[in-house]
Amino acid sequence: MAFKKIGSYLVESQTCDQQVIEAAIEKQIALEHDGIYKPIGQLIIENEDLNPGVLRSVLQRQGEDMLRSVALFKNLPLELIAKISKIAEYQALPEGKIIIHQGDQADSFYQIISGSARVFRVSEDGIDVTLNTLGPGESFGEMALLTGEPRSASVETQKACGLLVISRQAFDQLASEIPEFSLALSKILSNRLCKGDIEIIHASATEKAYQRFISEQRTGIEPTLIGRSKAVKRLQDEVKAAAKNDRAVLILGEPGTEKGDVAGLIHWESKRKEGPFLPVDIKTVSIGRSVDRSRKNDPIRLELAQSSALFGHVKGTLSFAPERRLGLFQIGDGGTVILENIEHLTESVQAKLVDFIQHGCFQPLGDQTSIHSSIRVMATSSVELAQRVEDGRFNKQLFDILEGSQILTVPPLRKRKKDLRQLAEYLIEHYSKEAGKSIAGIDLDVYKSIMAYDWPGNTDELVAVIRRAVNLAQKSRLTPEDILIGAAPRITERLSFNLLKVERIRRLFHSSSYPNLPQLLAAIFFVLIIYLGFFGTQTPEHNVSLELTWGLWEPLVILSCLLAARIWCAVCPVGASSSIISHKYGLNRNVPSFIRNYGSYLAVVGLGAIFWSEVVFNMPFSPRATAILILSITLPAVMLALIYRRRVWCRFLCPLGKLIGFLSRCSILELRANQNMCNNDCMENSCYVGKDHQAGCPVFEAPFVLHNNQDCILCGNCVKNCANQVPALNLRVPGQELWTFHKPDHTMVLLVSVIMGTQLFRGLEKTGYIHKYAAAQNQPWLLYSVIFVLLTSLSFLFIKTAGNMALGSKNTSSRVTPHLVAYAFVPMVVIFELSFHFERLIGMGGQFFPTLGRQIGVDLDFLTVSMGPWWIKIYQTAFILIGVIASKAVLKNIFRSHLDSSLKRLSFRHQWPILLVAAVYIYLFWTG
Repeated sequence: MAFKKIGSYLVESQTCDQQVIEAAIEKQIALEHDGIYKPIGQLIIENEDLNPGVLRSVLQRQGEDMLRSVALFKNLPLELIAKISKIAEYQALPEGKIIIHQGDQADSFYQIISGSARVFRVSEDGIDVTLNTLGPGESFGEMALLTGEPRSASVETQKACGLLVISRQAFDQLASEIPEFSLALSKILSNRLCKGDIEIIHASATEKAYQRFISEQRTGIEPTLIGRSKAVKRLQDEVKAAAKNDRAVLILGEPGTEKGDVAGLIHWESKRKEGPFLPVDIKTVSIGRSVDRSRKNDPIRLELAQSSALFGHVKGTLSFAPERRLGLFQIGDGGTVILENIEHLTESVQAKLVDFIQHGCFQPLGDQTSIHSSIRVMATSSVELAQRVEDGRFNKQLFDILEGSQILTVPPLRKRKKDLRQLAEYLIEHYSKEAGKSIAGIDLDVYKSIMAYDWPGNTDELVAVIRRAVNLAQKSRLTPEDILIGAAPRITERLSFNLLKVERIRRLFHSSSYPNLPQLLAAIFFVLIIYLGFFGTQTPEHNVSLELTWGLWEPLVILSCLLAARIWCAVCPVGASSSIISHKYGLNRNVPSFIRNYGSYLAVVGLGAIFWSEVVFNMPFSPRATAILILSITLPAVMLALIYRRRVWCRFLCPLGKLIGFLSRCSILELRANQNMCNNDCMENSCYVGKDHQAGCPVFEAPFVLHNNQDCILCGNCVKNCANQVPALNLRVPGQELWTFHKPDHTMVLLVSVIMGTQLFRGLEKTGYIHKYAAAQNQPWLLYSVIFVLLTSLSFLFIKTAGNMALGSKNTSSRVTPHLVAYAFVPMVVIFELSFHFERLIGMGGQFFPTLGRQIGVDLDFLTVSMGPWWIKIYQTAFILIGVIASKAVLKNIFRSHLDSSLKRLSFRHQWPILLVAAVYIYLFWTG
């Protein structure tokens, strides 16, 4: 109910003009900023624009109009209402002024003309509990006057209030002389008692809901800020300062930083520490137990759900949540509510939040009754809210309130690495106690890996890694085998389909025949190649091992990388034999740090050596050299399996595995897992450690840390072991991981340089240019070596130069651009391999049956498969052009993800390195 303000009466009676009223209002606002409150009438009198007697008569008229409108007085005769108004006192009180105190004897009856007041009680343990909120037209104080008991509650102004005050003597006289007044009092008394019963029921429900919530929140680590860095000490000081006041707080920081801990510390150190502490993640607010998937993103339902979560709703208001619900602002009265990810609040709920922060009251959905709640609001966000305000996606008034209160910024872990060791040790101690273990600390190698990693997931990621490591640990200190580090890629919207949802594929990966049966067939194949290489004829035209190896197996493995990632490594007999030997006969020692740290570089060197040997020893035309190559890959794997755990060779040192992993980055297939589910729902980590009947990951990986295809061999062990069925075999956009990484892999420049150098080397060798000079040399291998090293070095320098010229700018480090451009070259390099081996597939693979016939003495020349050389070159050129398109697409996405998100199209300055490499490749194919 709203009544005319005193200014309107003054203007209508022509006592003052509007200009005088506006001047008084401006002065009142200025005084309020200085902490002084004066009513409008007093200010006008002080300015000598109004006589006190005139003001008194105007106030009486305002009182009469108000009394005629409220239930207690409206049935009284007009002359009686005028009499009451005349004997009443008029008061104007500022916000936060106590009108009556709990326990005092009653001396007056109060009728609110303007503003609002809250009725509250203070419990024995000092907790302030709001009972009701009163507005214009409502009254208080009559209960104690009628009963003669002391005041049962206190009342304070919530906004500046205008009050009509009737003394005890006048009140008693009205009650005894006027029957209508007594009847109205009886009705009010009855309604108050009924409302009191309802409030008791509501208060009981609130208490139970709060108790349930608190019991659920008592798990986990108590809020704390660990560290000695300047950034943490500064933040600790800001927390202490924020705890001393009761203003709203905005806490900013990247996802995973300790924003919740900061909010908790402020609460526990503030005067509200005895009250509730209620965090809610706005991003994950539920909109009902059974909601149609198609309607989950319905903005109206989302708005209603958020409003219900914060402000509550009455029974029957929402179809998807039919029961009554208490909002957090009601449950948390007297405490603190944390709105995590506040940027996800809908516009209308943001507006309601502004109103609540300003006035301290709200209305649940479906209820017209205003509820007062004393809440301290804190908000967290991981985005730039100022930019959202500019874009019209965030309420400016809400932002101004938060910005004008207090803003605390939590620094990311990568900017406070001085704190990492202390933080890790604190987490180890906590989770060791939780797991019933005695873990003293971490190995030096573990500490180095923790310090070397940038932790894009910040403290949340570190917590998940340490908790998992403690669960895996078998010793008194954490070792490198216990630490599984790796963040999920930065993907906002993914086009993918989980093939494990297809029943036949899911059964295949759960079957014991996969990968055992393919491994057996591959082992037979390798034994055949080795046997034919050593004991078969050395005439290339009569030994089918060459066609099997270079004409069929190698091209098909290259193709499988694009279609099924590293699936060849799952069935490779070298890896299978390593697993068997390590399990049954091995010493099972941990992998030394040297292999962990430098194994990738050794594998790249080994890859270069294989391609060099292929040309120098003419392997595609030498059965024995081919057999020796296979044995040279197999024997080190067997030797390492006798010493170390699992497949050390496959994971760190295998040159072919490194190449296949590189090519698999462009695959349409990936194996990944939901990192949140793994971190929060799984304590066994059976995908990594295995079970009694099934080994864990053979290559020291786990699906929840995979962010590329470089290391996963698709063996399916994690799929078999995971009880929650979290691993997913996704069909995806080819090469998606080439731009969704958090931080570029510094080995990528070396790997791309070596593979590109070998491609130039093999291409030149195929043209015949090198043979002209090598034929005149006594030691041609030396010339081949020099050319190989020169071309690899040239490729490395080209990538460095291309990165700085194509991607360099004032805002980009010259150390970063070569790594970024190396990723853009990956599709082009992969396509070259496909094109190169396409020619071998047609040329050598097409001769399989004729060669087999000559070896067994049967004429099978009619089964020859061939294609004209011009057609092969045309196909190779088409492949390279596809590679250009793919590399340009990757480069554009890299640019948008890591350099300039506003880029619309690539300029020639960006594209020229890709076009140059494509031209060189096409030239080599056409002249070869």
